[in-house]
Amino acid sequence: MKYLHAVRLLLFLLGILCVTSSCASQSEYTTWYGSSDRYGILMAVEKDVRAVVVVVVPQEFIQKYRDELLQEGIKSDTLGAIQHLFGRTGKHFFRGTASQWNLVAQTVLEREGIPFTGIRPSVEALVSMMITHAEHLSKDPALDTLEPLVGVQTEIGDIVSLLSKVYRTEPLVRIYDTSSFLSLDIDSQFAKKWITEWTELVLREAIQHIGENET
Repeated sequence: MKYLHAVRLLLFLLGILCVTSSCASQSEYTTWYGSSDRYGILMAVEKDVRAVVVVVVPQEFIQKYRDELLQEGIKSDTLGAIQHLFGRTGKHFFRGTASQWNLVAQTVLEREGIPFTGIRPSVEALVSMMITHAEHLSKDPALDTLEPLVGVQTEIGDIVSLLSKVYRTEPLVRIYDTSSFLSLDIDSQFAKKWITEWTELVLREAIQHIGENET
């Protein structure tokens, strides 16, 4: 009970901050949604690729969210549930199995000179390495590793275009793993409101700090 009271207070404060800082509009970012065997993924790319924000939600939470939506009469697949949870319209979608994401991890680890032992890096480490090696990933044969991840409304050319822009612009990057603060005790309606408000705040924060990574 104390936990829920604390979260509600945090949500209230986030709402105030979001209003006073002018929440990030849909037009400022292109939204990608994805999934792995571990996470549901939101990737928001600032319109000029000056900032990239990645937020992951545990698959256990996504499945619980889907179950609660179904109880409300709303049928969804994994990617649809993720989009519903974040409340932003997705332009591109991607998804992969454990073995497919392992190949991605192996590819970037080899670029770092690190052997892949079957243990995938943390979200933060994997995303950071993918951005660091975006140019390599945008070309054959590494691109063959990414092609199986392509989902609806997305072609391999969309991924190539994004990777090419990333290694040219060297964007500000923000990575958030919600495992540290999301609880399975939170009901679906409250979770959606909380995640939506919080995401808008972190997207606005990224916009405000664009350029800080430049030397």
